[in-house]
Amino acid sequence: MSSKSTVTKEIEIAGRRLTFEINKIAPQAGTSVVATLGDTKVLVTVTLGVEKPMNDGGVPLTVDFIERLYAGGIIKGSRWVKREGRPTDEATLTSRLIDRSIRPLFPKDLTNEVQVIVTLLSTDNENDHDIVALNATSVALAVSNIPWNGPIGAVRMGFIANQGSIINPLSS
Repeated sequence: MSSKSTVTKEIEIAGRRLTFEINKIAPQAGTSVVATLGDTKVLVTVTLGVEKPMNDGGVPLTVDFIERLYAGGIIKGSRWVKREGRPTDEATLTSRLIDRSIRPLFPKDLTNEVQVIVTLLSTDNENDHDIVALNATSVALAVSNIPWNGPIGAVRMGFIANQGSIINPLSS
């Protein structure tokens, strides 16, 4: 059992509560964060591994975004289908979004492997899970022992051209 303490932090964004539960689950990971916005919930785990110098001088960073069918309320019925299949295009793009946002903030001399695993636990199809995941990743890296020059934050905004004003997609 881990001796890490559990911390819960909340922030209100556009009338909705974004909650971060730090080290509540996944005690084997370096740091874990469960982020909740509405009924959308993601688990982010970050771990610092062994030293692995890269030939090109880059940071050995792995970011995986994992979607599960149960997150959308789908349970496969066949007793023969045991795997979920390859990542969707959206999962690949979400992994890249997170990777491209956090990679420049690692020290250039970091040679230890850094692994970021983001698992979509549930989605309500109202709140964007990629934005929740990016913010949770920032929290997980900020409170971990991994050298990182963050934090970062993300929101999704829209523009309606015919009205000439910015709308807040989080407000109903």
